[in-house]
Amino acid sequence: MMTVCVLFAVFVSAIGVIGILGVRSATQSGSEIATGELTTSTMTAQLARSMDLVYSTAERALLSGDVDQRLELMSSLSSQLVPQVDVRLGDIQVLHASDPPAEIRDFQLFAKQWRTVRNLLSSITVLGSSGQGTAAHLTLIYQPLSRHIDRLIVNEQGYADAQADQASSKSAGTLWTIMGAIALALTTCILLAWTGTRRIRKVVGPEQDQVE
Repeated sequence: MMTVCVLFAVFVSAIGVIGILGVRSATQSGSEIATGELTTSTMTAQLARSMDLVYSTAERALLSGDVDQRLELMSSLSSQLVPQVDVRLGDIQVLHASDPPAEIRDFQLFAKQWRTVRNLLSSITVLGSSGQGTAAHLTLIYQPLSRHIDRLIVNEQGYADAQADQASSKSAGTLWTIMGAIALALTTCILLAWTGTRRIRKVVGPEQDQVE
C-alpha cells in the first residue's frame, strides 16, 4: 500500500510539473501576442508622427511667402517625408492582414484617406499651388485622417493591454487550479496510506499476540 501511494504521489507530482510548464508556455504565448499588439501600436504612433510632419511641412510650404523656402519644403515632402509614410503604412498593413474583416475594411478606409491627402500634395507639387485657400483645403481633408489614426492608436493600445491582462489572469488561474489538484491528490494519498497502515496493524496485532 505504501509503495503504491508513493508511486502515485510521484506520478501526480510529475503531472503537476508538466502542467506548470504548460501554463508557463501558454503565458509566454500570450505575452508574445500582447507584445505583437504593442508593436503594432508603437508603429501606428510612429506613422501618426510622420503624417503630422507631412501635414505641417505642406502647410508651411503653402503659406510661405518665400519661393525658395516653399520649393525646398515641397522637395522634402516628395523625396523624403511622403515616401516615409508610404513605407510605414505598408508595414502596418502587413500586420493587419490577419485582422477580422471589419478591421481590415477600417484600415483600408484609413489608407484611402491617406491617398486622398497624398494626391492633393502631388497636385500641389506639380501645379505649384500656394495660398491660404489651398492650405485650408489640405486641412479639410487631413482632419478625418488625423482623427482616424488617433482612433487606431487607442484601439491598438487597448488590444495590447487586454491581451496582457487576459494572458496573466488565465495563467494565474490555471496555475492555482493545478496546485490545488496536486495538493488534494497528495493529501488523499497520505490519508490512504495512513488508513492502510492502521488496518494492517489491526490485522497483524492480534496474530502477534497469539504467537506470543
